[in-house]
Amino acid sequence: MHQVTTFHGPPFASVRERPWWKKLSLRVAMQLYLERRELATAQAIIPNSEFIRRQLAHYYPEYAGKLTAPVVPGVLPGPVREPHQVEPGGGVIGFVGREWKRKGLPHAVEIVSQLRCARPNLELWVVGPRPEEVQHLFAGWSGGYRLLGWREQAPYVEFDVLLHSALAEPYGMVISEAMSARVPVVVSDVCGAAAQVGPEAGEVLPLSASPDVWAGAVERQLARGGAVPQFVRGWDEVARECEPIYLSTGASPQAEPRHSR
Repeated sequence: MHQVTTFHGPPFASVRERPWWKKLSLRVAMQLYLERRELATAQAIIPNSEFIRRQLAHYYPEYAGKLTAPVVPGVLPGPVREPHQVEPGGGVIGFVGREWKRKGLPHAVEIVSQLRCARPNLELWVVGPRPEEVQHLFAGWSGGYRLLGWREQAPYVEFDVLLHSALAEPYGMVISEAMSARVPVVVSDVCGAAAQVGPEAGEVLPLSASPDVWAGAVERQLARGGAVPQFVRGWDEVARECEPIYLSTGASPQAEPRHSR
């Protein structure tokens, strides 16, 4: 038995909601076994967002009593965006994510396409997926986008807004990283990191909101003036929040936690 495990990704148990023929796999059976074993043997389970906490309690109600309050990940400081007024007819919208369907790229393309009617020089920069994977989404475009592929560090300082209209996002480190770089964000309410997005940092919208509502929110962030406050959360702060959880289980705070997903 180990004392503490942390949970950073969507529970694999969500596979239960898929059609039966997608569950007939040795891989699925093994993943479910390993996930349940991890939760069963831990004394405390630390989710990294309220979103993950709710999901774990839903799929594993028998272990809900082990769940602690969420401990949000830290973010390493990096280059920051210089405050500037975005050109009225232009701007750069950033999208970051390898799993582009789940992270809402088709929705982002629709939103930016609508904005380009009033901002003909507006660009959408896509970081994460291979260009050939997503080129078809821009079939009706004549310029106005860049497919940058995967990068170890997204060029946040070049973005005027980060758009993250994800369909499901356990946390969303790209949101924290963008806010750390002083980039305003517009994100869906099914992102774990949405809890860290205050009105001064951007906007959180219902995933079900219409493209018009999303476009309006992005336009407001493009048109805002002044500096965006920097999101600051060091890993030392994360450690301080975890320490009492370790102590409550009798574990040493110096011990390495077990990580799940």
